[in-house]
Parts: sequence; structure tokens; C-alpha cells
Amino acid sequence: MKKHILVPTDFSQPANNALRYALELARSLGARLTVLSVYQMPIPMSTPMYTPGVVLLEDQQNLAGVERDIDEQLATLETTYLKKAGVPYQLVKQLGNVELSVEKMVNDEAIGLVVMGTHGSGGLRTLLGNTTLHLMRQLHCPVLAIPPEASFTRIHRMLLATDYRHAALPENYQPLVDLAFALRAHIEVLYVVRAEALLSDQELDAGRNLKHALDPVPHSFAIRHCDDINEGITHYLREHPADLLAMMPRTHSLWERMLEGSHTRHMCFHGETPLMTFRA
Repeated sequence: MKKHILVPTDFSQPANNALRYALELARSLGARLTVLSVYQMPIPMSTPMYTPGVVLLEDQQNLAGVERDIDEQLATLETTYLKKAGVPYQLVKQLGNVELSVEKMVNDEAIGLVVMGTHGSGGLRTLLGNTTLHLMRQLHCPVLAIPPEASFTRIHRMLLATDYRHAALPENYQPLVDLAFALRAHIEVLYVVRAEALLSDQELDAGRNLKHALDPVPHSFAIRHCDDINEGITHYLREHPADLLAMMPRTHSLWERMLEGSHTRHMCFHGETPLMTFRA
């Protein structure tokens, strides 16, 4: 896997916690780290009676103030977390849109993993926020969302919650396999199905293909019968704690079903289990 981790930050406590986690993970992987702060042009307080030249000058002054503030906060992160971590790093600030800036850096800098903080308890959309959800759907590299209460422990066991009804190609699981291989971790595959439901031939074929994809690393399979996806995953995690929960966001998949309706009532993601997504 590409040993370069990107950590976008807004300098909030969840973002700082994600940075701490990312530093420990980078140390475990022998990876380097980039901390990215994206900011926007401040809205001028000028009134229409100001001349364009005056408005432009005010914009420049406001922007310079924002950039000084960003530099100070990045320096604080460097002193508090980065210098003593023993991990190669760089600090980057960019003017623009957060989502576009992250996507461009992932493509330009050969990023292997994006680590972001989450906001706390609540439905999946509220917990992750629109930016994180967008990046989870769009980025070609994995995105790891760190809950505010999570602290890094060595990743021994990963739980892959999957939907056999929408089979993916074996190579789609390569980012997860690469991470598990690098960390010497075990992957357990969990499939939540409705109570007493039997697996179709299509689902059985998908399971066999997935087993083939996971052959390079230790793995196992489990089925949980439950009418509610979130409850099924939550209860399973309580009985069989994992260091990381992995999912593959896809249209009309288990992931989409979890974002809709009653599935957002009982989220397993507001605890201490980091959530990693990777695209098909």
C-alpha cells in the first residue's frame, strides 16, 4: 500500500484526535503524514458604496489575517503532536474548497489513506458530516473516520460489514487486504441478513469471491440474523469487539440502506470503533 497518510484538519477536538490516531497508525505502518488545512476567502464587510480598489484591499487584508491564524494553528499542532511523534510529516495550507482540495491532493501526492475526525453521536449523516460522506463516496483511496472517543490501539482485528447481494470484484478489496497485511491483522466478514433468511446462489457466489480476495490474510466469516442492519452490526461488535470497522460505500448497497430511514436510529459508529471505507 502507499505509505502516505493525509489528515485534513479544521483544528477542532475531533480533528486533533484523528491526528493523534493517524500519527500512531503512521508509526505502525512506517508511513509519512501530511496535515492539510483548507480555508476560504473571508466575506468582506464592505458596503456597495466602497470602490472596487478599496474592496480588493480589504479582501487582501482579511485573507492575510486568516492565513496568519492558520499558520499559528498549524504551528501549535506541530509543537503539540508532530515534532515528538517520530513520523515524517509536512504541513500544507490551501485556499479553496475542502472536498476538491482533498481530492486533488490524493491524486497528486499518491495518498494511500485519508484520516478524518467525526463529530460524535447521532445518525450516520450527522456523525460523519457532508464533507466526510462525500469523500468516502468519491475518493479512490480508503477513508478512515475516527470517533471523538477513539484512541489508537494496535489493529489486530478488522470487521468487514458487507452486502453479498451486490458483489464486488476481488481487486476492489485490495486496499483492505493491503492494510491488514501490513498490520498483520485478521479480517472477519460480517453479513447481516433478515431473520431466518436463506442465502441465494448469487450471495453464495459473492461470498466465495470475497473469500478468494481475502486469501492473502487471515480471515473468517460470520452471519448475523437481524431485521435492522445497524442493530445487527452494533450487537455483533459488542459481542466481538473489533479495532476497525470496514465498509464499501456503493449505490443501493448496505451502506446506502444505513443512511436512510430508521437505519440511522441505532448507530454503531458513535462508540470507539473507527470506520474505514474503500470504494468499489
